[in-house]
Amino acid sequence: ALRIDGAPTRVPVDRLSGLYPAREQRWVFLDCNFPNHRAAALDVLGLAADAGREAVARAVREWDGLALEEAVHAARGCAALVAR
Repeated sequence: ALRIDGAPTRVPVDRLSGLYPAREQRWVFLDCNFPNHRAAALDVLGLAADAGREAVARAVREWDGLALEEAVHAARGCAALVAR
């Protein structure tokens, strides 16, 4: 089982992890399952720690998919542009 600092995780998949449509009709997968990845994605998107999926979806739609992937990586997060 997955453990972080020796403790079991609360849920296997964070509620913010998943596919989101970007500005140019492409999709970006945000992996928010680790706290640092979640924080990086939210920071890049300019959102608070308690943001919900709808807020994340609105913010992602403002980005070019590749630019968002690169920005999240630069912030030490995990994101992937999905080919269509």
